[in-house]
Amino acid sequence: MSDGLSVRFTPMQSRVLRDSTRFRVCICGRRGGKTFLGNAWLIEGALTVPGSVNWYIGPTLDDARQLFYLPVLDLLPEELVRDHNATRLEIVTRHGSVLKGVSSDKSKRGMGVDRVVLDEFAWWDNFD
Repeated sequence: MSDGLSVRFTPMQSRVLRDSTRFRVCICGRRGGKTFLGNAWLIEGALTVPGSVNWYIGPTLDDARQLFYLPVLDLLPEELVRDHNATRLEIVTRHGSVLKGVSSDKSKRGMGVDRVVLDEFAWWDNFD
């Protein structure tokens, strides 16, 4: 990863990160590192594309806080974070990029996003 972040990936995670297709779907077993991989990919986007918008969408805001916002804030060195807001689950990098956690129940129509991760999709309520 860029900006001095040192992260180790499993062979599966590395293969997914190197994949150049536009859409990637990971259907893996429990504890396979899917959420960590998604978070790392969003961080990579935020650090390599200044001013980019990178979203994590989870089933609920509580999930977004526990699975995205807190781990990402913990992973990013302080010098890479310009600002963060726990209420909005938003982190702004020193490059002006935004990392944001949202829930699946909010309307996302019309939002311009550069990268997005849909996590824990089986638990989303609005896709019956």
